[in-house]
Amino acid sequence: MADSGIRGTFDISIEDGGVKAVCTVSPDENGESLDSTVILKSLQDRGIVNGIHNKSVAELIEKARKTKASVSAVLAQGTPAIPPMTHDVEWETCDIPEELSTEAAAVFKRALAPEIFITRINKVKKEKKITRKGKFPFSKQKDESVIEYEKVEKKERVYINPHIVSKGYVTAGMRIGIMASGRPGKPGKDVFGKVILPGDKEHEFYPGNGIGITKNEIKALVSGFVRRGINWVDIIPFSRHEWEIALSKDKNTCVLSFQPGDAYALPPSPVDILKKAEDLGYDKTLLVSAQEIQHMIADAVSRKEPLDSVSISTTEDSFFIVEATPDKLKGLLTIRKHRGHGKPLVLKDVGAAIKASGMRGLDFEKIKEAILEFYKGPEPVLDSYVLCEGTPPGTGEKQKIEIEIAFLGARDKERITTAVQNADAGIFADISSYSEFPQDAVQEYALVSKDQRIAFLTPATKGAPGRNVFGAQIEGIPGEDLSLGVFENVRIENNLVVTDIDGLLEYANDENRYFFRVRPHKDACVEVFVGADRMSVSVSLFPQEGTGLRLDPAVVEQALKEAKVTMGIDSQAILSGVERALAGEEVRDVVVARGKAPLNPGEGRLEFRIDLASGKGVSIDASGRADFRRQDRITNVDEGTLIAEIVGVHDKAEDGWDVMGKPVPAKTQKSDLLIIGAHIEEKTLPDGTRQFYAAVQGEVSFEKKKLEVRSVHTVPGDVDMKSGNIKFPGDVQVVGNVLSGFVVFSGGKITIGQGVDAALLSAEGSIVIGGGIKGAGKAVIRTKNGLQATFAEQANILAIGDVKFAKACLRCNVKTNGKVILTEEKGSLVGGVIKARRGLNVQNLGSDTGVKTVVSFGQNYLVQDQIEAEEKALKKHKDDMTRIDALMKRMEATGNKAKLDYARQEKLKFMKLIEKRSLRLFTLREKFEEHFPSEIEVRGTLYPGVVFESHGRYHEIDSEKKGLALTFDEKTGRILEKPLEAKKGT
Repeated sequence: MADSGIRGTFDISIEDGGVKAVCTVSPDENGESLDSTVILKSLQDRGIVNGIHNKSVAELIEKARKTKASVSAVLAQGTPAIPPMTHDVEWETCDIPEELSTEAAAVFKRALAPEIFITRINKVKKEKKITRKGKFPFSKQKDESVIEYEKVEKKERVYINPHIVSKGYVTAGMRIGIMASGRPGKPGKDVFGKVILPGDKEHEFYPGNGIGITKNEIKALVSGFVRRGINWVDIIPFSRHEWEIALSKDKNTCVLSFQPGDAYALPPSPVDILKKAEDLGYDKTLLVSAQEIQHMIADAVSRKEPLDSVSISTTEDSFFIVEATPDKLKGLLTIRKHRGHGKPLVLKDVGAAIKASGMRGLDFEKIKEAILEFYKGPEPVLDSYVLCEGTPPGTGEKQKIEIEIAFLGARDKERITTAVQNADAGIFADISSYSEFPQDAVQEYALVSKDQRIAFLTPATKGAPGRNVFGAQIEGIPGEDLSLGVFENVRIENNLVVTDIDGLLEYANDENRYFFRVRPHKDACVEVFVGADRMSVSVSLFPQEGTGLRLDPAVVEQALKEAKVTMGIDSQAILSGVERALAGEEVRDVVVARGKAPLNPGEGRLEFRIDLASGKGVSIDASGRADFRRQDRITNVDEGTLIAEIVGVHDKAEDGWDVMGKPVPAKTQKSDLLIIGAHIEEKTLPDGTRQFYAAVQGEVSFEKKKLEVRSVHTVPGDVDMKSGNIKFPGDVQVVGNVLSGFVVFSGGKITIGQGVDAALLSAEGSIVIGGGIKGAGKAVIRTKNGLQATFAEQANILAIGDVKFAKACLRCNVKTNGKVILTEEKGSLVGGVIKARRGLNVQNLGSDTGVKTVVSFGQNYLVQDQIEAEEKALKKHKDDMTRIDALMKRMEATGNKAKLDYARQEKLKFMKLIEKRSLRLFTLREKFEEHFPSEIEVRGTLYPGVVFESHGRYHEIDSEKKGLALTFDEKTGRILEKPLEAKKGT
């Protein structure tokens, strides 16, 4: 074979009497260039011509090149002469296995020359003395000398030719060869081609160490490497490491058995051992590491002690648990076998645990059989074996729903759907559930009223009871509850779905989930009132809400038609009323039709230029509810208002007609149409028309033809269901009480003869109450002047001027730009929140029970109200902005350009409002920080629990004090105390 060559030196030696030529090659970068040609030429130059191995030359150079170290090899092998033998041997083939080649080289390298011994047996003569008895009993014994021969073994070394003819590997008991009869010698030939004579002397065959001969068979007594010479054979003892992998009886642990061999034997590879374990079907993740196995083998070799079924599995203790499932319907047993050096499983303990579990219905024979089968089987874990089972509870019937309303027909549904599509964005601003219940998901509509039942829920029932593995009863499972989407203005009360407001129900049923929502919705409503004399018709207009039918003049005209009003209709009044209603104004009792009064001779016709109160003691709202507090009994006018006219004064009689077209005949006799009373001014026009004006602001009275204006409205008794609420532009006098829930509004002063309950009083002037206020936390008293009362309990009071009580102020919220004063010596202010710009003057403040009382002073607290109102409005604008942004995203997604443009205009409007209110809020806050001269005067006792505040600084009283004055120091920003006597002395 061709070789690439190397640089180096080489040496050729002749061994075994010329039978073998050995070449040693040493790589050296400074040496000569070597290849097969150079070495073969050197052999030729040396005269070596016999038994040359050309292939071995190339392999030698290649091996030196790879290892870069000195290497040797036999390049020529002659044939040794075979001397004549007394016995001939037919040798068995016993080659060295490839896997032992490394160990064989090491053993032969260190082995000594063979030593052959033979045993020779010689007879040795020895004299021995014995004692013989006499022939007769009384004869003497005689000592005699006896000659004996003994066999004596003697070992002798045989010096043989140590040349090794062949090598191999054998195991103990193996036959090496068969001896036959002798053979003549046979010449050989050395590497130079010369003949080697066998000689004339016959040679014995000599068995050496480890060799035994039985009959004609030559056998190995030990395992090892056999070497054979011309007339000898011996064995160099060598045993390989023996190992075996097996599984434990429970198949859960892998064990290694290892028998150490010769110290020079290569140990088994841990990788091979692990691979063997895997071949047995064992999980490799449960085996120890290769490093641990290597350490175990090395330790056994060094101690020359075998490993007998040693675990190579990771360690894990056995484990078992008897438990019930969370629902206690199954009793489970889990067992894990031990692994490696872990704690073994004790089946007796498992059985005891099962018996102690308290479970019922256990089949112990079946369980025992299953446990033993697992214990003997290959599986490492018996997982969740079912010991017993209970009886599961049944499931009841699911919840059902019964819809109790009639949905709108197709025509009305189509109208509302169209109205929704064309509606302004602001209509839906307060609906936040569109993400869960979109408008386009609505399937049905229904008109509903507040507190109306719209559906009935049948409760889910329970199923049949079951029993758990411990014998205890398990309650049946309730049926499934319905999935309900209950949104704005709908609630669930007991088993009912109920509405919270009047409006439009939006309903859908999607995949067994029911959706309900009520949004404000009301068709425009027109209430028609025909006067008793059928000479006038008034209407109250209620605009639509949400997507209800829109209010317009045609709706009003249709309502008049249905009321059979055909004459004197004022179309302009109708149009004006509709516009006012759509603008958000409350439009009630607007005259939209008048009859024509008859003309009596010389009298003319009386025509009122204002709408007189109808005198009704009740008002009916759009839903049909009666409100007895809001009555139509007062006709209010301002000074200079034209109240009535007498027109068409002539001598000829003329019939009139009413609003329903029926004639009203004229009288044939002259009579007075009007008697002028107090506060009426009369003017006569050139055409004879007489006009009557209010000389003062007040209440118009027209009784028994007498027309007058009263500047004071007097309630002769209580403000109650009989009088209704009072709203008057001038002074109001109430002889009795103002009962809970009623309202008194006055454009002037309010005077109450007795007391006030949980009512609302509001006056442009002062309010004087003869008794006290028992507000129950609901009374509201507002005045743009001052307030006087005997006492007040749990009332909310707002005043521009001073607030004075004779006796007490208990748990009230008072806000005034004046001063709070309790005049009597026993006057006490206890609890509540008092905000008085000029401070307060009281006898006692707080109580000995520590009731918390908060007093703020020195600032304009009415400005604070404005700040709160602005903040609330600003927050609403920002919320509106957020809703509009969300609406714009939906419109952009759907491509509705018209609604998107409208939403952008609305957003711009709110942005301007936010900017305007933010500036106003800043101005108000600056104004609120202004300080006003003020003082707190406590003439008697100031109790713990009272907290004073001014400009955000607080001062709390923690001990009882007498006669004290408190002020706010603007320089230090502190609330200061000083004795009231010291103040009087200054």
